[in-house]
Amino acid sequence: TASLGSLEEEHLFELIARLRDRGVAVMYVSHRLDEIFAICDSVTVLKDGRHVTTVPTAGIDHVGLVEAMVGRDMAGDLYPPRRPAPGRDGAPLLHVRRASSPGRIDDIALDLWPGEIVGLAGLIGSGRTSLLRAIFGADEFATREVRVDGVDVPASPVAAIEAGIAFVTEDRKLEGLATELTNQANLESTTLSGQGWRYRPARSQARALEVATKVQLDLGALEKRARQLSGGNQQKVVIGKWLAVEPRVLLCDEPTRGIDVGAKAEVYRLLRGLADEGLGVLLASSELPEILGVCDRVLVLRDGRLVRTFDEGIPTEEEVMHAAALDSMEVPA
Repeated sequence: TASLGSLEEEHLFELIARLRDRGVAVMYVSHRLDEIFAICDSVTVLKDGRHVTTVPTAGIDHVGLVEAMVGRDMAGDLYPPRRPAPGRDGAPLLHVRRASSPGRIDDIALDLWPGEIVGLAGLIGSGRTSLLRAIFGADEFATREVRVDGVDVPASPVAAIEAGIAFVTEDRKLEGLATELTNQANLESTTLSGQGWRYRPARSQARALEVATKVQLDLGALEKRARQLSGGNQQKVVIGKWLAVEPRVLLCDEPTRGIDVGAKAEVYRLLRGLADEGLGVLLASSELPEILGVCDRVLVLRDGRLVRTFDEGIPTEEEVMHAAALDSMEVPA
């Protein structure tokens, strides 16, 4: 269901139920625990290639299942604690106006201040990914006005990187990693010099070690190929390679897709730590608990437009879903 909307999920679950009723045995693999409890009769946990437990779903709750998956008590430990919301005085770190891409997004405006994590919520096709790609200059058909620290940023990925914008894409295997290269090479791949893209071995290697430590990647994995790592460790490499360019703004599209709950917690702590250091993080996710658990503010997109902004307090899932699917109120740019 990773790329399905809620309606498609319902159809899938109905199909599984019909197959079960016909006597078909179904083995269902998912990182989304609500799905496990909704459709499965029993659940088996594997960790590091070993069997941990098999229990009836009726005999375990979410907390117990998470603890079995990560091997430790996770109660209250999934999302890092929030600190007081950063001030939004003066000029924003990231200033976006008139972001448009034909058939995808239309005239979106937003601001991002240092030290905050802003969530982009919306249904599949709402325009979250297209907005991030437009800001980064990765969509050749997009138009936008983007400033970082008050300086205009031309519409190209190289210009965005040089201005301090990094982009963690939603598909790490297709766009985020060179899976046949070593993790060391992946971490070095974004290294910039003052003249643009220029590989400098001594600086690149030292920086790779530094960011590997920062994202808590086992240094023994540096000489392995990226395809040999788990999804969670691959995602650490993707985030780490962008930290190597010392960004001011981090754009994250589905940063925890396809990784286990323990790795998710590590990513959340990393993002909060980066925000505490003064970065601005713009996080797009299809998982509402993630948006509500991690972000300081929430922007809701629908049909390519910004339709609701929750600036004060954390909204409920119902409020966000109402805005994403039903609410006709639009916020002027």
